[in-house]
Amino acid sequence: AYHCAGAPHEQRIAGAARGGMSDQLLGCRVSVVSKSLIRYSGSLFRINADSSTIVLKDVHMMGTEDREADPAKRVPPNAQLLPFVTFPGSEIQDLWVPNSDTGAPSPP
Repeated sequence: AYHCAGAPHEQRIAGAARGGMSDQLLGCRVSVVSKSLIRYSGSLFRINADSSTIVLKDVHMMGTEDREADPAKRVPPNAQLLPFVTFPGSEIQDLWVPNSDTGAPSPP
């Protein structure tokens, strides 16, 4: 069985989902980087293969962090907790299970 707490920082959701592990990842804390380079962190609530979407629950928006070189395009983090966020697969640049030992995400 897959355990969130022991997930290595390199664990990518897409590969796990293809391997039939998507149900085991539900409830895991994940990080998503959107095409606009904004990172979101939340609990994986749903993976919908039919509509190519994922839904995160209890989401923190971390901003662009160091991914955006242009200062005019940088987005600061937002302290507001978002109850749910739905991501179309076409808008996702990267997603992973963060390293539970450090809480730090793997580099994008």
